[in-house]
Amino acid sequence: MVIFNRQGERTGTLTADEGSVIEPKKSLKAHGNVIVRSETGLVLYADTLYYDPARDRVLSDGFVTMVSQQDSLSGYGFSAAPDLSDWEIRSPSGATRRRMEEK
Repeated sequence: MVIFNRQGERTGTLTADEGSVIEPKKSLKAHGNVIVRSETGLVLYADTLYYDPARDRVLSDGFVTMVSQQDSLSGYGFSAAPDLSDWEIRSPSGATRRRMEEK
């Protein structure tokens, strides 16, 4: 599935084993091997992912992993804008290739 923003610009792709649309709310639920790839290079892996149009947020209560070219961060609970910007992972742990500066 290709993801577009409100301006009609492509922001990423989503694949999953199963998905459903809840018509009255126009929300989306994807589950089973969920992978979201943003146009900025971020990749999100999750078991279940929801889109809440009222909040314009992508959400998960389960285990997720967010991967970029330099970082990998995992945790339980996730919230982000649909293009995977402005994201939050609760109970995080991960690794980075970024150089840490001492102060």
